[in-house]
Amino acid sequence: MVEGTVRRGGDRLRISVQLVDAEMRTQLWSERYEGATEDIFEFQDRIAAQVAGAIHPAIRTAEIELSKRKPPSSLRAYDLVMETTAASCQTQKSPYAQLQTSSQ
Repeated sequence: MVEGTVRRGGDRLRISVQLVDAEMRTQLWSERYEGATEDIFEFQDRIAAQVAGAIHPAIRTAEIELSKRKPPSSLRAYDLVMETTAASCQTQKSPYAQLQTSSQ
């Protein structure tokens, strides 16, 4: 769940935004934004982009934590996920690894 507050002081705005896991009642991410009221639409776009960018990793982390607490219903499916994860990690090598290989 995304929740927040908006405060206005003269021509300035301060917006606090939080991403909360409603089931676990824990805060996953929070940020505070400040800006001028005259730039409200640019301000809104910046907040929306940053919130969207923060939601994806937070949701992924929450799903991983949930999966750790819940035993798999199918061990075959679990094995396939583990194999795919390992293969994915091998194909996403660091750019530094390529530099090390080519310099040897």
